Amino acid sequence: MRAGIPMLPVTHGVAYTRLQVLLYTVLLAFVTLLPHLTGMSGLFYLAAALMLNVRFLYYAFQLVIRPRPELPMRVFRFSIMYLMWLFVALLADHYLAQGIGLETRRCFGAQALRWSGSTVRRFPQSIIKSTVRYS
Repeated sequence: MRAGIPMLPVTHGVAYTRLQVLLYTVLLAFVTLLPHLTGMSGLFYLAAALMLNVRFLYYAFQLVIRPRPELPMRVFRFSIMYLMWLFVALLADHYLAQGIGLETRRCFGAQALRWSGSTVRRFPQSIIKSTVRYS
């Protein structure tokens, strides 16, 4: 049974849809680098994200430059695998960092490196106390 909801290629055309795929893929590539840029992940995740982004951007550019009938479905299938491998890389990066005893966290721009449980720099307690409300 069909829902009767028109999709983007029907409402705006195939060429416009291909351009939107490219633009959103570029935006997605930037957003996937944010976990590393904010200190929430390490170099393993960065390397995996860069490799996956290069391939996804290649497919998106091909979709616009040289459209072929089988390419939209290939891009769709890759997007699903892309998300899976991105999350696997994020998890693997987390457990690799734990395995060597290094955790990197940034809180409001202040980076804290912890080696085996000892904190090199702590978040100021005055800020923490001012944000916690007691009932």
